[in-house]
Amino acid sequence: VAGLNYQPQGRFGGDITIFTVNENTNWERWKDYTSGAVAHRAFPIAGTEKLDPHDCFFDEENVRLFGPAFEELLASTDPPST
Repeated sequence: VAGLNYQPQGRFGGDITIFTVNENTNWERWKDYTSGAVAHRAFPIAGTEKLDPHDCFFDEENVRLFGPAFEELLASTDPPST
């Protein structure tokens, strides 16, 4: 999970898919770090009284929301060649 202050050390040489909370408006900044396309998938992730939705992304009830889309993405991705 990448916070707003995270900056990759270089450019990724392919497409990336960003999974975010619905309220995230900063996902387009990832276009600066890839030579490929950036796909964006947003989900209605719930926060708690003490934590915002970004910090609750991997809570069990939230994983149920984006898990199937993540599994679909993984199944559609070619494994790296060795």
